[in-house]
Amino acid sequence: MKKTILTAVAVGLIVGFTAPAANTAPAANNERGTINWHDCDAANQEAGATLEGYECGTLTVPLDWDNLANPANAQIAVVIHRTTSPKRIGALTFNPGGPGISGISRAKEYATLIPTKIFTAFDFVAWDPRGVGLSQPQLVNCPAPSKSFPPATGPVDWENYVTPTYDIVSAANKACLDNNKDLAPYLGTYYVIRDLEAMRVALNFKKWNFMGDSYGSRVGYWYAREYPKSLRTLVLDGSYSPTLTATSWLAEQSYSYSSAQTVFTSLPGTSTPWKLQRIFDALNEREVLVNGITSSRWAVAAEFFSLVPYQLYYQQIVEHVNIVYDALLNPNRPTVPPSAPIDNEETTANELSILHVVNCRDLTDYPTVKEIAAAAEAASFTSMGTALQIVQDGVNCAGFPDDFFHGYLPATGQLRLKNSPVVVHSVGDPLLSYRGALEMASFLRGAALITYGGTQHVNYIGGPDSVCMNGAVTNYLLTAKTPASRFCKYVQRSWNTA
Repeated sequence: MKKTILTAVAVGLIVGFTAPAANTAPAANNERGTINWHDCDAANQEAGATLEGYECGTLTVPLDWDNLANPANAQIAVVIHRTTSPKRIGALTFNPGGPGISGISRAKEYATLIPTKIFTAFDFVAWDPRGVGLSQPQLVNCPAPSKSFPPATGPVDWENYVTPTYDIVSAANKACLDNNKDLAPYLGTYYVIRDLEAMRVALNFKKWNFMGDSYGSRVGYWYAREYPKSLRTLVLDGSYSPTLTATSWLAEQSYSYSSAQTVFTSLPGTSTPWKLQRIFDALNEREVLVNGITSSRWAVAAEFFSLVPYQLYYQQIVEHVNIVYDALLNPNRPTVPPSAPIDNEETTANELSILHVVNCRDLTDYPTVKEIAAAAEAASFTSMGTALQIVQDGVNCAGFPDDFFHGYLPATGQLRLKNSPVVVHSVGDPLLSYRGALEMASFLRGAALITYGGTQHVNYIGGPDSVCMNGAVTNYLLTAKTPASRFCKYVQRSWNTA
């Protein structure tokens, strides 16, 4: 079962990505920059719904934007819903994150979740970045690294755990590169933003209105750097820092996981800090038996950190925390399962591979085993589960040569756009650090930083029903007038579905 957008934008968990097909023959060079329009059968299947009123096409672009003499091309799948409103403002597009999430698979859902007055004011465009979804070519034959975990209880020698984990991921990454020598060097945000500009030109749009969610904030920021005159408005929601490197990400993630735990347990209606922390502390000494199933600290932490980025699951988290707490510390109290099953969908090998390839093409300064182990050791003082998350993030670039990087060095200096952007972020977002959003806003002159007082990752599309936050973003997209920065308090009531 595919997850909805509410749970699909996680940095390390990409879903809804169509299984890769074999590389297709390139189109002729005279087709570059043109869109071949065709029926929407494939797009309907990708979206999981009928895209009524959409036009569907394939944009041909050079595979290698740095060497146009290279005859190889990429095919970028695109769908568009053209507004019939006489008050049309322009064109709106988005990147839903990942790296590796298909925009076309999210088209129907985004169109449903954004306010009607936004959808009717713009030509609405969804597309699959190169290597993703319906776009071609794609990675093939990328093996899945086997999983292992540290001891279920007791102290952890992090370097002794990281070393074999690093080697396992390294072998998988190297095999993926070996099997995709003609494609892997041409993946990454550097190429995606050029494809996006070619799409704008091919569609004959003067400017984009762009929403970048999670990884999409990286696409939006560097697109703005390269093509500042091609943007009317820019919304970066759940944002990266423009100064991020693969190594500095470890420190950022340690902060964000710790912050998520603190913020979540302080919200009305959620567990108190001492209850969750007592669970994490107790699980360092023993495992827990709940409804006949034995769980370790790794399983319990993974459950919490996979759900806490999505406010929709808060009640399930609270139920699960109470059940585990009673099983550990109130063993005479009967336990019952949560009110609804929690779906932790696994990431496939090729989904994981494109995430690794794109991130490591984009970010420089790959961390060493010792640096990953040191970051995990520091994070373990918050919780062992946090430390394990740090390791899983840290080994992404294992096996890639240093010269594989082909992105952008950490940003320096402010970027000034005609209409200053809006950055949206939750103060307790566990997937991307709030510090990163602060840095992003500081690198965009005049930008508004809209902070939400929860742990939701990506807020405007399908996020909390906060008038303070959503109203400001909607008005910005309609008027191109940048709102004032603001803090929007946690909203416990209904979920935003309109």
